Amino acid sequence: MSDPVSLMAGLLQEFKSMGQAAGVGLPGMDGLGSSASLSPGGTADFVATLKDAVGRVDDVIAAGESNATRFAAGDESISLSDVMVSLEKANLSLQTAATVRDRAVDAYQTIMNMQV
Repeated sequence: MSDPVSLMAGLLQEFKSMGQAAGVGLPGMDGLGSSASLSPGGTADFVATLKDAVGRVDDVIAAGESNATRFAAGDESISLSDVMVSLEKANLSLQTAATVRDRAVDAYQTIMNMQV
C-alpha cells in the first residue's frame, strides 16, 4: 500500500501540472509537495490556498460572463474573439476545479480505506 504523504504529494504535483497545462498558475503553490510543506500544522495554509483558488475560478467565470454580457449589449470595445477566449478560460477553470475536487475526494477515500 502507498504511503499517504507520498500519495498526497503525487496528487499535488498532478494538480500543479494540470494547472500549468491549462495556463492557470496557482500562486502560493510553488512549495507544496515538498517535505517541508507537509507539516501537520499546515491546515490553515491549505484552507487559505483552497479559498484563493476557488476565488480565482469564480473571478475568471465572472469575467467571462461580464464580457459576454457586454458583447451581447452591443459594446463595440470588445470583440467576439475576446468573448470566446474569456468564456473558454472560464470553462477550463471550472473543469480543472471539478477535476481537482474529484481527485481530492478519491485521495480522501483511499486514505480512509487504508488499514492501520
